[in-house]
Amino acid sequence: MSLELHVVDDVLHMVLPGPTIGRDALQGIEDQMLHAVKSTPSPLVVVDFAKVEFLPTIGLGTLIAVQKWTRERDGRLRIAALTGRVSDLFRISRLDRIFEIDATVEEAIANLRAG
Repeated sequence: MSLELHVVDDVLHMVLPGPTIGRDALQGIEDQMLHAVKSTPSPLVVVDFAKVEFLPTIGLGTLIAVQKWTRERDGRLRIAALTGRVSDLFRISRLDRIFEIDATVEEAIANLRAG
């Protein structure tokens, strides 16, 4: 299981694999995300959850770390396309108050570009 990474103009579009991200896959995905963020000055990042139906709670720690790395490089991160159970996980953990979340990747990219 690996992360799909696309660069759309100046935005890093990170597509998480699905439908289930297991604990075993998280470290590899986190390493890929870290490398992409650290390789980009002032990264604009969209993390795309469209394919994800289940994320273990430990995966939230990975996202918090990616957001931290992005901010340390004067970048911004948005979450896109949350689905049912994953959306509930963000709401229950109150991370929907910490992350900027958009319904679609297109909205996330537009919001990043708008500043």
